[in-house]
Amino acid sequence: MTSTSSLRPVRTPDEELWPALRKAGTTGITPAGAEGLRALLDRPEEAVVAVDFDGTLAPIVTDPAAARPLPQALTALVTLARHGMRVVIATGRPAGYVVAAAALRTGAGAPRITVLGHYGLQRWDSATGRLRTPAPHPAIDRLRRQLRPLVARHGTGARIEDKAHSICVHTRGCPDPGAALRLLAPPVRALADDLGLRVEAGRRVLEVRPDGVDKATALTGFLAERPAHAVLYAGDDLADLPVLRLLARRRAQGRPAATVYSAPAGPDEAVPELRDHCDLRVPGPAGVAALLAVLGRGVVDRRP
Repeated sequence: MTSTSSLRPVRTPDEELWPALRKAGTTGITPAGAEGLRALLDRPEEAVVAVDFDGTLAPIVTDPAAARPLPQALTALVTLARHGMRVVIATGRPAGYVVAAAALRTGAGAPRITVLGHYGLQRWDSATGRLRTPAPHPAIDRLRRQLRPLVARHGTGARIEDKAHSICVHTRGCPDPGAALRLLAPPVRALADDLGLRVEAGRRVLEVRPDGVDKATALTGFLAERPAHAVLYAGDDLADLPVLRLLARRRAQGRPAATVYSAPAGPDEAVPELRDHCDLRVPGPAGVAALLAVLGRGVVDRRP
């Protein structure tokens, strides 16, 4: 993967775009990332812009049900989609939640946006409005029965979020979120192992889900159907790492890419594994929205 030890304020994406990128909060970009942005803008009809939801499009909030994407981010994604780019929202959330929270349109005239929910187990396309979803893994029902009493026994005040295909334990609202996460991680992992499931640790959250599904697998499937010359991906947490590895492999094959780290406001929630290997860093969802808007203006300005 790219190391941001090479991150510097190069201006190769476009001389006229660099001041706008700086204004969006980007202090530098790797040479490979600059090449990726240039490829996106040069050939938008062969480009894919894929973004995470929580912490990237939507600010992180204590109550997961209250998460909403920033309107300016959605406006920018619609602009990119209307000018030929294929837009993907890749998330661990149920696809239906994202569609509703973002008020995504469907049918004739709607911008072409795809939501890959539950790490790709679900798929929704604006062209048809149909949601494709399998039955939940049978172990999830056993997890549902056992996880709540396990968490309650530890008295941390952690919240349970049932996503149907996975279940999350959130410690963000606890008096000491970090201590609660460290206390709960071992017994939650032990339960997951007993049930043949896996635990994905994130920013003050433990998510228990079936093995063998991740965002890179989902995006690989999408790209197999709709091959792309260049891909941009923006994310904020450990679940986004497989996509960085996927795009590193694509780069090795000569296909441009740009990766964006949506940095949290506080250093205690930073994800070094992501931060240190992305091409650009921006200040959270507001920075992502600003970056997408810059790309949208770049695509529009390049139109004859």
